[in-house]
Amino acid sequence: MNTNTYYIISAIAIAFIVYLLRLNQMMKKRKAKQIDDFKQRFSGKPLNPNQKKALAYGAILAYTRSEDILSLIPNSRLDKYEYGLKEQWGITNTKEALEVLNGLVRLERSQEYDQLLLHCKEHQGLRTVFVEIAKGLELPVENVRKIASTYAWDICRAVNLAKWCFWLGYLTEEQTNDYLNKCVEVVWSKGKSWQEYTCSFLIGRAIQGFDLDELLVECQQLLSGQLKKCSVYIDLPFK
Repeated sequence: MNTNTYYIISAIAIAFIVYLLRLNQMMKKRKAKQIDDFKQRFSGKPLNPNQKKALAYGAILAYTRSEDILSLIPNSRLDKYEYGLKEQWGITNTKEALEVLNGLVRLERSQEYDQLLLHCKEHQGLRTVFVEIAKGLELPVENVRKIASTYAWDICRAVNLAKWCFWLGYLTEEQTNDYLNKCVEVVWSKGKSWQEYTCSFLIGRAIQGFDLDELLVECQQLLSGQLKKCSVYIDLPFK
């Protein structure tokens, strides 16, 4: 390598490093502005017992995204949530957010799946799912087979969707709390325990076609409370 080539490569490398540093600085400023904008819409009141319950019911998805489980304040840039809501849920405004959330708290999807649980428990595909969940959560497979509803699949998503829509300004704080309360009401009427709730969520997720894989590890961590950051199931009673 001659001297000129060396200088050219060095200059390109330095320019790239400077670009990355500036980009990182810009991203930090953008995150700070987004959170500041959110805080102007947020009352800042401490969580009440119902809010804590609801956020705990959303813990699985919050934990997998490294969010603060018992918090209504975002801890990362909101761009990814804006993109995710648009691409995965078709949500870009208040009207769309309300439509999706209403469907979730009415358990529209999970009621369809519950019919499969009622009539097709001996289907090989479901039997495989039961065994996978039992193994991942270190439970007797019969405990998983007893699950009669996938309600937690809709409720866990509803809790997080309400929170994310609040972060982006699609919901007011009052609307968000209203949906959190509705989620609590559903769980109190249908749920039995953290273990049952977790199995209900995982069965619903599997029926919809998602892999469980690493999620099983994270669910086991929540159930066992083995990590301080995910001890919410140990710290809070189910109801």
